[in-house]
Amino acid sequence: MKKVFLMILPILMLFMPTVVNASTNFNTSISVSSSDIKLDKEFSISINLSNLSSSGLASGQYYISYDKSKMSYLGYSVGQNKPAADYSVSDNNGNIVVLYVDNTAGENILKNGVFATLRFKAIKEGTGSINLSGEGFATITDSIIDLSTNTANKSITITKEVVVPPAQEENKNNNNSNNTNNNSNSNNTSNKTETKKEEVKKEESKLSNDALLKKLEIKELELKFSSDKTDYKISVPYETTKLNISYETSHDKATVELDNKPLQVGNNEITIKVIAEDKTEKIYKITVTRNEELPVIDLDDDNEKNDIEIEKQDNAEPKENNTTKIIVCSIVIILSLVLGGYALYITIKKDVKEV
Repeated sequence: MKKVFLMILPILMLFMPTVVNASTNFNTSISVSSSDIKLDKEFSISINLSNLSSSGLASGQYYISYDKSKMSYLGYSVGQNKPAADYSVSDNNGNIVVLYVDNTAGENILKNGVFATLRFKAIKEGTGSINLSGEGFATITDSIIDLSTNTANKSITITKEVVVPPAQEENKNNNNSNNTNNNSNSNNTSNKTETKKEEVKKEESKLSNDALLKKLEIKELELKFSSDKTDYKISVPYETTKLNISYETSHDKATVELDNKPLQVGNNEITIKVIAEDKTEKIYKITVTRNEELPVIDLDDDNEKNDIEIEKQDNAEPKENNTTKIIVCSIVIILSLVLGGYALYITIKKDVKEV
């Protein structure tokens, strides 16, 4: 019974007034993965919980707004080894909503620590902000917490990475003492530069080049999808004006650009560009043939034509019957005249013989 109540509790929260229970309130904070954020590099923001009651949380949601001119949202990961099904995260033009529902009905309690981690990419130099607020959190013990005043924010400063060029070797004509010192300094600078380059190469080598899709589906249509196959052809009826496409990338840090334009009659090309973490690209193409509109048969016109034909037939039948009657009557009259004449001839011939 308790499990059923906890599963429907998030729905009830939408229709009941908020009850503030100060004894079950808790704290929320956000932390940044690095204090030195560089242009075109990734960083993450963690939402942290503290002062939670031992009963844990049943549901609730957070709102995160960020400066979209300075950073772009890439994705999220859940905290505390909670299943991803407990979270629903959506980004709408710089505003992220994180909805949490305890699908285990209190068996896997959410504890103090990282609630969720959001990944971003720095896209412009300067200072931006990330602001967080929450509302409507419910505890396992059925209390509802008002987090409208429980807010947190962070200022994010993005700078451009500076690569130090190798130092020029000092003039060999200097005295031996200066040469030795200068060469030593030059070697140290050169070694530091080489080390820096190696670190950059190692960092770049860690980026994934996986630009594959692991799922591609079109609602109400059968598509035999394979990650390695990039070209597909399908045919749709005239009534279909746009495809309902769903997909999933093979790597969680890959992004997708979908060109799902409205369908015209004839051939159409839908493209799905997958961009890997290291900027490797792969394009999947779907050639869609939208059939022409079928002609509409007007049953009323056909019925009207059939009525006219029947009327013509009805009008024609009396004429045919009259002609037949005339022919029959003519034959009867002719036969009557012939037989009458023949009988008269026999009678006259008999009378002549008797005389």
